[in-house]
Amino acid sequence: MNEPRLPYDKRDTAGSRTRMTAAEFRKEYVKEDVIQKHCEELLKIHNIKYIHIPDMLWKFFKVGALPVKMDNWLRVAMMKILSAMFAGLPDLMIFLPGPDGYNFVWFVELKNKRGSMSQGQKNFGKKLNLSLIRSYEVFEEELYKFLEYAKAK
Repeated sequence: MNEPRLPYDKRDTAGSRTRMTAAEFRKEYVKEDVIQKHCEELLKIHNIKYIHIPDMLWKFFKVGALPVKMDNWLRVAMMKILSAMFAGLPDLMIFLPGPDGYNFVWFVELKNKRGSMSQGQKNFGKKLNLSLIRSYEVFEEELYKFLEYAKAK
């Protein structure tokens, strides 16, 4: 029988349940917005171009950023169109210049250790290569691989 997992619980390789320290817990369960902030800072340090559509922008549209005088049916229709257009977009779209006037693009979805992707994100990932990154350290490693790959081409 599975016991409920408490936030500070961890299991060793034998399955024994022990208690995490506060420092271990913070390292294990970093919020996604904190990972996002650190990743964006690294991109800025290296002067790498990227696009991030903030969650705040989505919330802005959902609470009625569309014109006040717009009929309700039209407002709902516009929200459906906007949602369909942008559903599943990754957290970061990172761009590097490539040879012959082309560019390299890396799509990154950031999640913490417990986060899961929405259906729209899963669908986006099926159509294009999407990297699911769960920590700043992994992002940093993968970014340097991406830079090396682009440099080699």
